[in-house]
Amino acid sequence: MAESISYDRAADYYDETRVLPDNVASRLMNVLLSEFTAVKATTVLEVGVGTGRIARPLAAHGIEVVGVDVAPRMLQRLRDQLQPGQARSVLPILGDATALPFHSGSFAAVLAFHVFHLILPLEPALEELRRALVRGGVLIHEDTRYGGSGHWDASQGKWKELMAAKGYSTRSWPSIEDIHAKMRSIGGTCRTIVFAEGEESRTPAENLRRIVERIDSWTWEIADEAFADCLAEFEPWYRRYYARMDDPLSTPVSYAVVIWTFDNECHGRGR
Repeated sequence: MAESISYDRAADYYDETRVLPDNVASRLMNVLLSEFTAVKATTVLEVGVGTGRIARPLAAHGIEVVGVDVAPRMLQRLRDQLQPGQARSVLPILGDATALPFHSGSFAAVLAFHVFHLILPLEPALEELRRALVRGGVLIHEDTRYGGSGHWDASQGKWKELMAAKGYSTRSWPSIEDIHAKMRSIGGTCRTIVFAEGEESRTPAENLRRIVERIDSWTWEIADEAFADCLAEFEPWYRRYYARMDDPLSTPVSYAVVIWTFDNECHGRGR
C-alpha cells in the first residue's frame, strides 16, 4: 500500500469546510460536462472522490462516476448523501491511486481534484491515471490560484520557521509546476481553462481556529508533540501579527481546470 494521506479524520466536517461558492460550482459543472461531451464520456473515473463534492452533482447531470478513495469514512459519507436514484450512478471503491483496479483504457475521462498533494508516491499514480485513459481521453485536475498575501502567507512562513528552528520537518508537497513537469514526462500535453474569478474571505481568528483544531491536511503530517511545541510559540506571535483578529482578510482567487491528453499509446501494466 502506498503512503497516501487519508481524509477520514475530516469526514465529519469536510463538506462544510471545502464547499465551493454556488456560482463557481455551477461553472465547474458546465466545463466538465462540455469536456465529457467532447470525448463522449458517459462514465468517468474520479480519484480522491471523497464525499462526492464533484461526483454527486455530476450524477445529477446523468454522468456515471466510478469514485476511488483511500478513506472509508469519506466513502460512507458519500453513500449517505446520494439522492434517491443516484446509487446506480456513483460507484464508490476503496482503493489507492497508485494501483487502480481497472483494465488499461477503461475510461474516456479521469478526474483528480485536490488530491495530488495527498498521494505518495505521486509518479506511479500519474502513470496509473494515464493508463486508465483511452487514447485521446482527458485527465482533468484543478489549478486554483490565490493572489496577494491573503490570510495565510505570513503565518505559513512563521510556522515553517518554527519547525526548522526546532528541528522538525515534513515532506514537501508537489507544486503545480512539479505536477505539470511529471505529466509532460509521461507524454502529456495540456490546456488550461479559467472558469471563474472570485475572493476568499476569512478572519485571522477563523484561520487560527483551523490551525489549532488541525482542520487542514497540512497539519496532520506533523507529530502531536511537534505540533504542540510549535503552536505554543506560534499562537501568541499570530495574535500579535494580526492585531485585529475579527477583521476579514480577502484573497483573490482564480479557479481553473487543466485538461491533459495523451495521444501516444500507454504500455503500462494492465488488469
